[in-house]
Amino acid sequence: MKDENIKQGETLNQVQTLKQTVYVGVNIDWSTSFVDENGAFYCGTTQEQKDLTAKIMQHMDLVVYTTDFHSIKSLEFKLNGGMWPLHNVAEYKRIGAIKIKDYGLAEGTTISPEQTKTIDDAIDKTKAGIVVPRHVYYQDGKIALFTPNEIEEAFEERIITPEEFCSEMFTYIIAPKTHFDATRTVSEYSQPSPSIKLSADVNDAVKKIPDREYTVFDLITAKYPQDSYNLVFVNTGVVENICRHYTSTGLRQMFPYARVINLEGATTELAGIGLGFEDKLQVKDACTRISKDIGVEYKTAEALIEEIKEQRAQCHKECTHEISNSGGV
Repeated sequence: MKDENIKQGETLNQVQTLKQTVYVGVNIDWSTSFVDENGAFYCGTTQEQKDLTAKIMQHMDLVVYTTDFHSIKSLEFKLNGGMWPLHNVAEYKRIGAIKIKDYGLAEGTTISPEQTKTIDDAIDKTKAGIVVPRHVYYQDGKIALFTPNEIEEAFEERIITPEEFCSEMFTYIIAPKTHFDATRTVSEYSQPSPSIKLSADVNDAVKKIPDREYTVFDLITAKYPQDSYNLVFVNTGVVENICRHYTSTGLRQMFPYARVINLEGATTELAGIGLGFEDKLQVKDACTRISKDIGVEYKTAEALIEEIKEQRAQCHKECTHEISNSGGV
C-alpha cells in the first residue's frame, strides 16, 4: 500500500509539473485620474510605485488592466449628488483640457481612464482588446450611459467577444469596471432584459452590448481550465486598502486552485485624517495580515522575477526531455 501511495503521489506531482503555468498581471486602477499628479482624484502614487509595477510587466503572459469607467452623468460623482470627485470619465476626450474648467477643475487636470504612461509603455500589446461586463453599461440603472463605440473611443482599442478571447492568444486586455472588486458580476435582475425592444436609434447605439453578464476573469476560467494550467495572478494597483484588497479577495474566491500574489510596493496605501488608517504602515500591516488569512501571498518584485525565471527554465528542461523521449529533434 505504501509503495502504491508513493507511485500515486509521484504521478500527481508529475501531472502538476506538466501543467503550463500562466502568469496574469492584474493592474488595478492605474489610471491617470488616480495616479498622475494632475489627476482629478490623485491618490498620492509615486513614480517609484509605477516603476516597480512596470518592471514586472515583461514577465507576464497576460496583462489585465481593470479600471473604473463612468459617464460624466454618473450618480457616483459629487456634481451629480454622489460622493466622489470626477475620475475615469468616458467622455474625457470631448471635454478636453480646456473645457475641464467648466467642471470646477484647473486647466490641464486629467479625468481620463487611460493607464498611466510608465506602466502602459511596459506592456506587450501584440494582441490587445477590451472586455466589458454588461453591468458597466447599466451601472446607474436601466439606461445605458454610453455605447460600446464610446468605450472603444476612450481606450483606442477594440471590444472583443468571448469567443475571440478563448480562441486567440491575447497579451493585453482592458477591462472597465464599476466595483471595488473587479471580479464582481451583477444579477440579471438588476439589469434590463436583453429582450426589451428599443427605438431604432437607441438599438443601433447599444447593439454591441453583450446579452450575457461576464468579466474577463470568467473568460480566463474558460480559456485556462484547471486540469491543464496553473494560474498565477499578480496584483498591482491602487489603492492598497480598497480596490487591490477587494480584487485580490475576489480572485482568491473565484480561483481557489490558483495562486494570488500581491506585489509588494506596487501599490499606494490610502491613509490620513478622516480615513480609516492613520498612516501607510497601518494600511500595509492590516492588508498583509488579512490577505494571509485567506491565502493571498505578498512577494517582492525581485523574488517573483527569480521565481518566474526558474519556473520557465524548468519548463524548458521538461519540454526538451519530453521531445527527446518521444524521438523528436
